[in-house]
Amino acid sequence: MKIIKGILYMVVAILLIVGVPIIINECYKANCGYITVWDGADVLGYYGDILGSIIAVATLAITIVFTKKQIQRDSFLKNETEKWSKIEQTFTGVIDEINPIQVMKDTMDNGIIDPGKAMNILYKYQLTCEMAGDQLKGCLSSKDYPYVKHLIDSIVSATKQFVALSQKHINQYSKLLSLKQREVAEKAIEIERQRPGSFSQSDIDEHIKVLEKTKDIKFDSIQMELCLFINETVAISNGVYKPLFVVKNKVFEEINTEVQQRADDILRLRRK
Repeated sequence: MKIIKGILYMVVAILLIVGVPIIINECYKANCGYITVWDGADVLGYYGDILGSIIAVATLAITIVFTKKQIQRDSFLKNETEKWSKIEQTFTGVIDEINPIQVMKDTMDNGIIDPGKAMNILYKYQLTCEMAGDQLKGCLSSKDYPYVKHLIDSIVSATKQFVALSQKHINQYSKLLSLKQREVAEKAIEIERQRPGSFSQSDIDEHIKVLEKTKDIKFDSIQMELCLFINETVAISNGVYKPLFVVKNKVFEEINTEVQQRADDILRLRRK
């Protein structure tokens, strides 16, 4: 259909530019019928002026339309680029927040001395991981979501592994906390042995319960488990976490390419 229309436009253009002057020439060559006070040259000149005016008006109209479309293109490209740039920054921020290596370093700094603080850090990290998917969906419209759905699914899948791994750390720090409680219980019982009546019987009973609950917990065993988890964290960082940035970069490169193509399509004169 487009080819047929193009051929018709070419035929009409040829008739207007070439055919009409020939027809005028042939009419004046015959020199019969209605006799005019002007000759063929006058008619051809008049026709030339009319044709030139039409071409000038058409050129001006095309220029105005193209300029309008150029403005539309630039506005569209600017708005889309800024929008997706902000979305990409949000994705980058979320991926940074769920970095398992960073939370491991934060807990290693004080985990042995203050296991309760390390556990709080890990609980907050788990909450951050759980909220990652909703946080990302919240910055998207229903129209934009399909473009990054695969990336969000990859991030959510990764956070489930991060949460499971962090729970292993929490379990070991919980044991460390129990050992701290055991130390307190042992000191209290020793004080009570040396100075009877220093504590109430209920307090002594509680301390005895702590000693019973923690009798199988060994500090060396906890340290060994934490070392194993460190290696596991490094492995999951290299195999699961870092690839998220590769996926993110690929997704947003494809989006930027499509935005550029859609912007260029606006310049097509026949586009509405």
